[in-house]
Amino acid sequence: MRKFSLLICLFLALFNVKAQKVSALFNYALFKDKNDKTYIETYLSVNGSTIRFEKNAKGKYQGEVGFTLMFKNPNSDDIKAFQKLSVKSPEINNLSEQEMQFVTTERQYLSPGEYDMEILIRDLHNANSQIVKANHKFIVPAFKDQVCFSGIQTVEGFLPVKEESKMNKRGKYMPPRLSMFYSDKDSLMNIYCELYNTKKLLGKNQDLILRGYFSSASGQTLSNSGGFSEKIKSDDILIIAKRLSLEKLGTGTYYLNLEIRDRENKLLATQTRRFKHFRSIKKDDLILSDLSQEKNLLDKITKAQILEYVKCLSPLVDKHQLHYVQKESQNKPKKELFNYFCAFWENKAPENPSLAWQQYYEKVLIADKLFGMQNLRGYETSRGQIYLKYGKPSQRMTSHGDFMAKPYEIWNYEVSNRGYQAKFIFLSENSLSQYQLIHSNVPGEIRDPEWPVRIYSKIKDISKTVDQYGNIADEMLRAARLGDPNFTKYKALTYYNNPR
Repeated sequence: MRKFSLLICLFLALFNVKAQKVSALFNYALFKDKNDKTYIETYLSVNGSTIRFEKNAKGKYQGEVGFTLMFKNPNSDDIKAFQKLSVKSPEINNLSEQEMQFVTTERQYLSPGEYDMEILIRDLHNANSQIVKANHKFIVPAFKDQVCFSGIQTVEGFLPVKEESKMNKRGKYMPPRLSMFYSDKDSLMNIYCELYNTKKLLGKNQDLILRGYFSSASGQTLSNSGGFSEKIKSDDILIIAKRLSLEKLGTGTYYLNLEIRDRENKLLATQTRRFKHFRSIKKDDLILSDLSQEKNLLDKITKAQILEYVKCLSPLVDKHQLHYVQKESQNKPKKELFNYFCAFWENKAPENPSLAWQQYYEKVLIADKLFGMQNLRGYETSRGQIYLKYGKPSQRMTSHGDFMAKPYEIWNYEVSNRGYQAKFIFLSENSLSQYQLIHSNVPGEIRDPEWPVRIYSKIKDISKTVDQYGNIADEMLRAARLGDPNFTKYKALTYYNNPR
């Protein structure tokens, strides 16, 4: 019963709304009811600032998203179950209040077996919106035949029930938490899970041991990093609602593990949940100005921390070191990574490596806020890498209002250390929020002479239009600059020629 977390983002041409990117988080967990019927509980969280709000009959502003779920047979595409919903945002008085996340929870009964889940999301208040499609395959187990856990649901908290809500469960109101990225501000992880069939298969009031613990991405148990262990009695359905401290976890990828054992310590069932945790650096954590004085420094940081510090150097290293930083570092011992990290900053800024690192890391945190995604740090994205390598662009043009184009961004640097304007073009090929660098005029960076064709590829006659220019971007840009009406309608060419 592997949980699934998906970031779904749709780029739209919105008219009176500043944001163009419609984004939502989707997650689910499998449960069973008291009649042994299995159901999937789905959670959708929509970023209100990325959809269009319109006035309703009450004179209030409200957004609305179309949300469709289809559960198919993965071998035949036959639809086994189907949900088509309209999800409305809370009402607001003015558009300045759009900065919100609104969540819906739905349930669908499913028989045991394999499924291909298809998710469709659309902004219903925008006639130009596209339908975003995502698929995920999963298996519904036969809960009634074994001791087993439900899926692990992460929640914002456990609150008293005040009114009827789909987010109520077992007498508690539990708004779901969809993001599995935890930062410094998240001191706790709240989890909800159910344990089934212990009374049915083991007998009434049997002694059991329930344990929860964290492990590293490699599977190593972190015995001193939080968790719990307690004795419980067998029952039809056992409720597990816990607040787990994250304060002892460093930066890295982790697993939350649940296990149930009988009184003979025999393992009966397990369940896991993958998540990422990020802990920012305190100014005194890494003092590099005199390494000979820092004999105990290596003991102060974890392998996950130093690995993350090394990986965030990827925008700065040359091609020869890039493979080490991105790939080989994963399997290197902590001491080797530490030595590499220190040597890098001593070579780059010999006068004050500590200050250079701290200044760079401040930019890494900014890149996280600007470009980070649910499962990606900012430096792992194309835009984040260019930001960290070249700094903040002088102009950053986006595809707002360019209805004919795929989502794109054009960055321009007025003053370049290479003596000319540096330009970078990023494109989202598949309507997801992840932008990729597709072209730059900077030597050593990606260059694609046909980048305008890629941006406007959904226009059927674009290839005919550019054939007369040989599909060469320079000629297309020149034509737009000279006012050729065949090309001035393409805003990306104008932005590239005349940054603003």
